[in-house]
Amino acid sequence: QLAKAAGAYVFATCSARNLEFVAGLGADRAIDYHAEDYAEVINGETAGEGVDLVLESMGGDYLEQAFRVLRPEGRVVSVHIQERPQSLLEGFLRNASLHLVALKPKGAMLEGLHALVECGQVRPHVEVVLPLAEVAAAHARLEAGGLKGKLVLDVAG
Repeated sequence: QLAKAAGAYVFATCSARNLEFVAGLGADRAIDYHAEDYAEVINGETAGEGVDLVLESMGGDYLEQAFRVLRPEGRVVSVHIQERPQSLLEGFLRNASLHLVALKPKGAMLEGLHALVECGQVRPHVEVVLPLAEVAAAHARLEAGGLKGKLVLDVAG
């Protein structure tokens, strides 16, 4: 949603069951990563040009693979701690830049996000609200995966 609000054409990967959900969040092209090779889709739909920016949030081999869809001099941003060495050769050959980001909330950043929510360009999706007393169940649900949105703990209730 943030990329879309900034005016980007957005490719997003997800499972088949989330294609409609992801498109509803603003993705121009939702790609079922089980049925399609996202690099083939992106490179095909960009006539081999690639994209300007890849946000990598999965870890594993995905950082290394991100460079396959990047245009020359593009950027890869990773918000995931890589647990094993990755080859950056493809990025080097594309003269790409790599940004490893650990986000710390800052007032101005949160104000900007608040403005996007207020004007409707970003719509948070809360899947479930649980009382604070169920924090153990909430944690177990997060670990199990499969949430489409955010899990919120209600500290007032």
